[in-house]
Amino acid sequence: MTLSDGTQLVLDAGTGIRNLGHAVDRKDPHVHLLLTHLHLDHIQGLLFFSPLFQPRAEVTIWGPSSPVGALEDRIARYLSAPLTPVEVRELPCQLDFRDCPVIEWDTAVGRWEELGGRPDAIEMARETRVLDVAA
Repeated sequence: MTLSDGTQLVLDAGTGIRNLGHAVDRKDPHVHLLLTHLHLDHIQGLLFFSPLFQPRAEVTIWGPSSPVGALEDRIARYLSAPLTPVEVRELPCQLDFRDCPVIEWDTAVGRWEELGGRPDAIEMARETRVLDVAA
């Protein structure tokens, strides 16, 4: 999605992110990737997201905070041997990891907020219907 200020925001990194990466890296070399949670079906496309392999690209990965470890370390568990041939520290892009602030965001498509007490859960409220994306 493109925000009103032109910021490129990608929601989650499932397998569909592969094709999106080919379009994004040509438009704007700075991409914000929001991971709603770190289940494998939401991050398995990271290795196939072409901006991560572009030295001129800036990628900011936002994700849930955790008392267990930094977001970068938690992602690195998936992007490391023997699971993948490339490790996070080897990615040539300018990569930044940031914990999502515990706030509510209003967007054109809905409202995002942290679910009670679960730091890895985010809920999207669209009009009066609530979709739980933390499952």
